[in-house]
Amino acid sequence: MPKSVFNRAVLAIFLAVVAGWFWYVRSHAPDAASINGTYANPCCNDITIRDGVIYSDNSQTPFKLENMKFGLTVFPSETLQVDGGHVQARPASDQMLLVKEDGRAITICGDQLCRKSYMFERR
Repeated sequence: MPKSVFNRAVLAIFLAVVAGWFWYVRSHAPDAASINGTYANPCCNDITIRDGVIYSDNSQTPFKLENMKFGLTVFPSETLQVDGGHVQARPASDQMLLVKEDGRAITICGDQLCRKSYMFERR
């Protein structure tokens, strides 16, 4: 088999694997509505999660929900932190929030280094 035909066959197989993986990941993504609800912690005001958006005080933060090896994980478009009894949205970063117990609780950090975290439980 000529070398160019072999290279094209390998490229075609590689592209098929990448396309299959992309389709699999997209088709098996968890539904953001699966964690809909109002979540409370005595430290602060409640947060509401509805259809891919986290509502806290006067902010609305869209997020993506992914099923990671350690459970459901929320990737918000902005950083969420507890500050002075309120959940505040700050400019974007690569924050991830862990969802525990099948969507019954979500953990939010109190600062950028997450020296203190707050678990909000679904009512």
